[in-house]
Amino acid sequence: MKMQATGHPAVHAFVGLQLFGAIGFLFIVLLAEIVDRENVRHPTWRGFCVAWVVFGVSYAMLSLAGMQFSQNPNHIFCTIQSALVYAASPLVAHAALALVTQLASVVLHVLQKTNRPLSRTMQILIAVAPWLLWLINVFSILLYAIHKPDLVSMNKNGTYCHLSYPTMSKIMASWLSVVATAAVGIEIILLYRRGFLLSRQCDVSRSIMRLGIFLVQAIICIGVAIAFIATNHRAIVFDILIAIQPSLAAIIFGTNPSLLHIWSWKRRAPRGGIITHASADLSAVTTSGNVDA
Repeated sequence: MKMQATGHPAVHAFVGLQLFGAIGFLFIVLLAEIVDRENVRHPTWRGFCVAWVVFGVSYAMLSLAGMQFSQNPNHIFCTIQSALVYAASPLVAHAALALVTQLASVVLHVLQKTNRPLSRTMQILIAVAPWLLWLINVFSILLYAIHKPDLVSMNKNGTYCHLSYPTMSKIMASWLSVVATAAVGIEIILLYRRGFLLSRQCDVSRSIMRLGIFLVQAIICIGVAIAFIATNHRAIVFDILIAIQPSLAAIIFGTNPSLLHIWSWKRRAPRGGIITHASADLSAVTTSGNVDA
């Protein structure tokens, strides 16, 4: 299992972007959980952030192990990375869908369109489901890779280990595109049908701008997934597009004013309902029913 020849700068960029996104989301979670412990965020928010950490680490683990440019990466390690890489994108898509679903339930409740947000049982289910599916994917692909060890190899761009079996990529890409499209659909409907009503209760201009960027990112992800479905051989530019996603998502979340100015926010923000401060972000949900960052 020899590494394919490729340009080292592009591989370094790929790994660097993955690690930047993973570290960024780790910092966001620590900042919110340690500095701002009074606002207990919903598990779907944490799950979304941690999913991106897992995503970045999965793609960068060869580099973290010092085997990125090895002529013969450890086969066991490469097999594990293959399973993690294939399961990473569906994990993020499921986590995003869970977050958007929880957000929609809170917003509709605040606008008095429903009697209450999702039940406690349903909240637990949507928070846990992405990780259960991730475990199923990881172990299923891992068992397949162990059964077919000859398929495990470094991809031709030298960025990460995969299975030399195009159908696997197509299956995961199809899965990703369906789930991501569902999440995007919910967000668009929520903004289009409820955005004006919500804007009467809080200043959401910055949040809508961030959410708009997030929607563009989701559309790019769907486009990349479609490219994986339609092709068997892809240039390194597609790997770079994959690597940009966690960094872009971390920037969208990390530039939220309520995280950048968290101490000031804590003194002004109300404890219940929709946060009226301009830094309120529609991309995260707290357990108390707040729309927060």
